[in-house]
Amino acid sequence: HRAIIQSGPALTGISARSATKAANAILTELGIDKDNLDLLQHIPAQKILDAVQSATLRAGGGFAGLRLAPVVDGDVLPRDPFTPTAPEVSRNVPILIGWNKDEMTIFNTSAPWFGSLTDDQLSSRVETIVGDKTVALLKVYRDMYPDYSPSYTFNAILGDSRMFSGSVTLSERKAAQHGAPVYQYYLTWETPVADGVLKSPHTLDIPFMFNNVDLAAALTGDSAEARSLEHQMSSSWIAFARTGNPNNPAVPNWPAYDTRHRAVMVFNVEAHVVNDPLARVRSILAGE
Repeated sequence: HRAIIQSGPALTGISARSATKAANAILTELGIDKDNLDLLQHIPAQKILDAVQSATLRAGGGFAGLRLAPVVDGDVLPRDPFTPTAPEVSRNVPILIGWNKDEMTIFNTSAPWFGSLTDDQLSSRVETIVGDKTVALLKVYRDMYPDYSPSYTFNAILGDSRMFSGSVTLSERKAAQHGAPVYQYYLTWETPVADGVLKSPHTLDIPFMFNNVDLAAALTGDSAEARSLEHQMSSSWIAFARTGNPNNPAVPNWPAYDTRHRAVMVFNVEAHVVNDPLARVRSILAGE
């Protein structure tokens, strides 16, 4: 077996209590009592999806709303996936894991605040994520991305606080097992479609690794750069699926991740390895 985790490092599942709360909220939207669950069989799927959306919005919306995810029930999912350690059951399963530079733009570019966020509003939003680390973290992001507006800076911090930070934690715990290796990637290439508004959004890696830019040109465009990424990434994913090691002639040597070097394959027009590419971000988010 091999495992590939793309922009979704699930360190924990959800508790039975949280799952019950979510289920009850959705049932309330549908007007169904928990003692009459058979009625769900007769409700159109779209009505259920609408109820989920309504219940999520009532709970705060988006990532702040209801969590619908695998439940740590002690049976089907006996423990949290990667908390507090990597699971023993997958000790010998190699992992390929990574994230994209601007994960959250695909969710937020249509939000009313996108494009008009002020510096003060940015600080307030970031404070809800990292608390007293806000000033230090904002300085790092302004140094890394001096051309980013407050809206893009917030998106980058929000995405990295979830996808990057979680990927690092998972990789550290996997490496600490001294079992099968873990390899990290980081997609930084920016798509030119829609005047480049999305930059490097969530899901941008999917057409490249599946070698189907032809079917996803609306997201990737059909440039020579996109084709280069398609070749690099699909070749690496195929190699990993075959052998548990992503190394192949399309990319330079790709070392396994460890906490000494923190080697990451950065995918852009030309793939290259960087040790600890977001070192300052990692350090601040980890409280070092």
